[in-house]
Amino acid sequence: MSLNPIHENLNTSFVDLDALVRYLRSMQFVGRVSIELCAYEAEIIFTPLNTLQALERDLHSGAVTKGKEAFQRILERVRSSHGRIGVYRSAERTGWPVRREAFVESSIAAEAERIARSPGDSPAYHLIAAKEARQKETISIADSEHLLSEILTTMNVSLAKANLNFAAAFHNACLQLERAYPFLTDREEPVVFHGESASVRVNADPAEFAEAVCKAIGKVFNRLAERPSLAKVHVYTKHRILYLIKTRRRQYERHGIYLPLKRAVE
Repeated sequence: MSLNPIHENLNTSFVDLDALVRYLRSMQFVGRVSIELCAYEAEIIFTPLNTLQALERDLHSGAVTKGKEAFQRILERVRSSHGRIGVYRSAERTGWPVRREAFVESSIAAEAERIARSPGDSPAYHLIAAKEARQKETISIADSEHLLSEILTTMNVSLAKANLNFAAAFHNACLQLERAYPFLTDREEPVVFHGESASVRVNADPAEFAEAVCKAIGKVFNRLAERPSLAKVHVYTKHRILYLIKTRRRQYERHGIYLPLKRAVE
């Protein structure tokens, strides 16, 4: 099977493997997830029939096991061990779209609508007012998207200093929140990462969307706090977000970001 890498060298600290597998199956993904731990390797293969095959290798003993029991052991080992995860898409028979980043698609930036007024003896004031209201709403959403993009970019750059993949961590946090906020895992991804920067497309009520994004950020902060070895990057990232909260307070309050983001950091 010819494979194209979607993600490589993901830190197991940031990946909920069980949720990742469920998500990939729901998308009819064809390919494999590889796991590398200390003296241990494993693979979860996603077939064109939407079934799973699991295989694990103990590098000390050379033992190889397969099947359902192996799959459960893989999930258990990843929860308690430090290692790396890779996701590889089949380049052959699959309808899975090729993307620049894992689980994200290109999106069109929101543009403010321009009001066109035609001269005349009897202007249609009710139409003009409706159009102005729509423009204000568009501008408000565009502002919210800009603010959230800045926050996510700050998180991404901060974690990258410690060679941590924020895009993957954020995506997994969204998977954990999809029951309460299904729009976070919409097929037309609302959050797109381009290198160090992030762009946002609000696809729900702006205040609810902001709350959902902040809760996902909070889950990433919780994962950082759980690992003593990540204490420095945790503190550094927290200070950078607190600085944004301080300097952007009025804007954050206007767009429903201030309190959810403050709770996420605390």
